[in-house]
Amino acid sequence: MAKVTSDAYYEKRIIEMIDEVLDETGQVKDSASEELGNIRMNLYRKRNELRRVFDRIVGKLNKQGYLADIEESFMNGRRVLAVFAEQERMIKGILHGGATATANFNVTAGLALITFVSIMIAGTKKHGFVQHWKNLVPPGLATPVYFLLVPLEFIGMLVRPFALTMRLAANMAGGHIAILAILSFVFIFTEMFASSDMAMAR
Repeated sequence: MAKVTSDAYYEKRIIEMIDEVLDETGQVKDSASEELGNIRMNLYRKRNELRRVFDRIVGKLNKQGYLADIEESFMNGRRVLAVFAEQERMIKGILHGGATATANFNVTAGLALITFVSIMIAGTKKHGFVQHWKNLVPPGLATPVYFLLVPLEFIGMLVRPFALTMRLAANMAGGHIAILAILSFVFIFTEMFASSDMAMAR
């Protein structure tokens, strides 16, 4: 190749003009044109300004205890805040990759507690305090049965909010896991069929 091109004529000015525009890595230089230099300078200033604003927000939210230990992360080339799931509603703005609220045990526990207290208040207003507790067990049973039934009903009443908490959160989390598992089949089968096509081509 060197022998073939040794006698080729080229204008050295062309190479000089290229060197004035491109650097050693092939990137366009800031000095390629005055307009380009001004655009890149403005971008540099805006990035620094955004960086200062972002750092100020990170410091403020970190003091309030809203951020995880890593404080920030990157998603699709963007800096994002690592916000605790239970603190998402406290942060204004767009949340990327946010989890469903009812997949958080704190939320489902709060809902279960509200339901439990509401039932207690509604039952007491409807039947009175004493009658409400009598309604835990059906009337007319043999006395020995009540010694077994009353503790079981009382324990069941206290366990019910915990069961509701676990069931709702587990259902939501399990549904998300199932969706991710199904979506992963797309990539698995794509790789499998690609490998088989390459094998057949050989």
